[in-house]
Amino acid sequence: MGRKKEIFVYTIVNNGFFEGEQNHIAIDIVKNWCARCGLHFGQGMGQGTGEMVGSLKKVPLGRGLLKNTSRALQEITENILSRRSAPPLFVRPNFPRFVWYFMGTHSGWNMRARKNGLTRKDLLKRPSEADRH
Repeated sequence: MGRKKEIFVYTIVNNGFFEGEQNHIAIDIVKNWCARCGLHFGQGMGQGTGEMVGSLKKVPLGRGLLKNTSRALQEITENILSRRSAPPLFVRPNFPRFVWYFMGTHSGWNMRARKNGLTRKDLLKRPSEADRH
């Protein structure tokens, strides 16, 4: 007995890079998996700065830094509900890349390094040839 209803698969992928486009390979993997399993790939959404989005719990959807994310979520939701396929969506935050870089470097990596007993110099140190083997 076969399936009565076709199965559509939708995926949302995030990462810590600024550009949501960095998720295209993960979305392609899901697309290929669907093809091998006889499922329909509906749509994928690639969210950039994924780790940062989790820290914006107090920012309402559709506002400020989450404006682009909200639009993409609305579109993929409509496609899920109507069982439509559509091209992937790639989302970047609503602020300049240099701000993201500054926040990640000074508030993120450097602060975590200090908490773990490392200095900024330790983070920039390149491994020697002996360390690589």
